[in-house]
Amino acid sequence: MKAKILGALAVIFLCGPLAAHAVQVTVGRSRWDVTSQTGTFTDLETTLNIQTWWADGLLALEFARALGDGLGFPKRHHWVMRD
Repeated sequence: MKAKILGALAVIFLCGPLAAHAVQVTVGRSRWDVTSQTGTFTDLETTLNIQTWWADGLLALEFARALGDGLGFPKRHHWVMRD
């Protein structure tokens, strides 16, 4: 029984970090690891303020394009209202 529990814990600890991985993008001549975080603006404000692109709209656009190239861009949906 202890072996099964230890085996399960080993799988969780070894596979857990692999599930959440960064997407690598190139902006300018630099390679960046892009990850996501969840939370409110208040929770993440400090993290956002130290980001290279936060106060630079053109650089933010470059990051968005690079990330879109890596992951794919959102598809446009046409919504139809029905009764």
